[in-house]
Amino acid sequence: MKRSIAIEPYRVAHRGPVPGTVPITGSETIPPALPANEALLGRLTNPMQTTAVSLERGRDRYGIYCQVCHGPEGLGNGPVAPALANTVRNLTEPRMRARSDGWMYAVIANGFGALMPEYRSKLSRDDRWHIVNYVRVLQGVAR
Repeated sequence: MKRSIAIEPYRVAHRGPVPGTVPITGSETIPPALPANEALLGRLTNPMQTTAVSLERGRDRYGIYCQVCHGPEGLGNGPVAPALANTVRNLTEPRMRARSDGWMYAVIANGFGALMPEYRSKLSRDDRWHIVNYVRVLQGVAR
């Protein structure tokens, strides 16, 4: 038997995909939620109708991913908020209600600032939109 070169999988740096390849699930480019992108994000429309099924799915995903920081009513008072110096956004305040669905979707997908992580890698595209629908209910915004 010929001896092969030993490769330790945890020591090899990730090389990434070959240039020009496309993931089998496709890709989605969402610009970050910055003032310069506000108009562009405002043109994104939520493809998920606000139905009981959508709201239930959004409530479920919100409970898993968002509630720990934003709290059950979206007031920014979740159990982790004190550890973050209570800097978690209150999703029901007027300036947050005024943000477009596309803006909220971009924040969920890409994260925001130093504290809010991205959830693009953890939540499907549809689930991110369902969360937007559910947050609108928390905000009391008529749909």
